[in-house]
Amino acid sequence: MYAQKEKPAENKASAVANTVTQKENGGKQGFGFMDNRPEAVVQGKFREMANGSSQIGQFRSSKNHVDKKFQPLATGRNVVLQGRFTGTLGGIFSSLTPVALGATGTYYNTLWNALNNSATAIAVENAGGMANFDPTTNTLNLKFQILKELLSHRGGQALDPNVLADHVALITHELSHAHDSVVLNKELKGEQGANGLDKITNVMMTEVQAWEREARTRQRLLAPGVDDPLWDSWFDLVPLMIVDYAALQGNRNNNEVVSRYYRYLRRELVALDGDLGRMNTWFAANGATVSGEIMRLANALVQARDTI
Repeated sequence: MYAQKEKPAENKASAVANTVTQKENGGKQGFGFMDNRPEAVVQGKFREMANGSSQIGQFRSSKNHVDKKFQPLATGRNVVLQGRFTGTLGGIFSSLTPVALGATGTYYNTLWNALNNSATAIAVENAGGMANFDPTTNTLNLKFQILKELLSHRGGQALDPNVLADHVALITHELSHAHDSVVLNKELKGEQGANGLDKITNVMMTEVQAWEREARTRQRLLAPGVDDPLWDSWFDLVPLMIVDYAALQGNRNNNEVVSRYYRYLRRELVALDGDLGRMNTWFAANGATVSGEIMRLANALVQARDTI
């Protein structure tokens, strides 16, 4: 979810190391700091893994669909620990390549590679919640536990396909925002265009695209026979469900895309000035733009359904 970044409270993952160790060095005693942060511990384990041999998982795709059986693959010693992903968790995230996660046929692949090759570095830090991208600092905030589980999956301890699908789809959603901001310079423009209703339109357009990419990615990685409610909801959409605010209210409990559209608009309007009465004003000026984009994406999904 796109979110404004607030100054985070200190927690276990961001607390500075405070353990002082004493060691012998050439007959002299020296002092050093031992980094006990959870992400630092995992990064240390990852470096050990990188120096030896490990296994990564890959889901192989067929011509028209996905073979979702986990296939462990051998990997060599040369593992890139840091690309354009920096920050406390940048080394870990750099190792979670699309190949390593078996996500080469998804939007995770497209977005991860585009950002890894971009001119702008993305800081990856521990999130207080699940995940968000802050366009003002180019920071991707991810829950540490998610990265830890994906790192174990990369090392050969395969996650349940549905858990893997949820984790990768969640990150894909935020990578979509990062791509809009860093590569296309869209979201920063929307953030700076603080004259209310236009800003909301920019935010909604980047959110809609992120929902679609999230749904495609999760559906491709889910176990056979499992369907994602967000994915299914794209195929049930009709224009009358999103034509105005009253339509959103009436259909928000029946369709996940409509529900998100409704919730995000309310959130943005409340953040703007607390006046939910401006919803109809926004729809009159900009609703056709966002609703039209939603239907365009829905129609594209219908046409591509058998190959996703």
